[in-house]
Amino acid sequence: MSEPNIVPAGAGEALWFLDTLMQVKLGAESARGTLAVFEQLAPAGSATPMHRHDATDEYFYVLSGAVAFHGPSGVRRCEAGTFVSVPRGTAHAFRVTDDGPARLLVLSAPATFERFVRAVSAPAPSATLPPAAAPPEPAVLAHLAALGAQHDVILLGPPPPAT
Repeated sequence: MSEPNIVPAGAGEALWFLDTLMQVKLGAESARGTLAVFEQLAPAGSATPMHRHDATDEYFYVLSGAVAFHGPSGVRRCEAGTFVSVPRGTAHAFRVTDDGPARLLVLSAPATFERFVRAVSAPAPSATLPPAAAPPEPAVLAHLAALGAQHDVILLGPPPPAT
């Protein structure tokens, strides 16, 4: 008989994913590849590039702070308590507002996004944000795009500007 998967507050494998902290709450292995769940802590100004997932639906629940979600119909400010559903094939990006940080619950179904997170992350020595770094060089961005293409993360353009 299977047991429930219970992850206490503050627990979960901690990964430094670019300039954010990702804590794995439910990995693909535990969910038979159907779902991955992360808690993401992102600093003020942190932004994803415009991208899409052709085989993955993505969901965000803003736990604290605020983010500007960019999609086909424009930009929406999303504060704590906001839920965002991004169907596969939909171009999207987000930027944490300047009064950040923001905490989000991120879900990926199926769990393909987890492979990308793991491919570009480093184990975090503690559940804190990584040290601030300079923007990535063009060669690093090209490498991220190549890894993304292998894991259903199709980069379409740079991160959105601050609004």
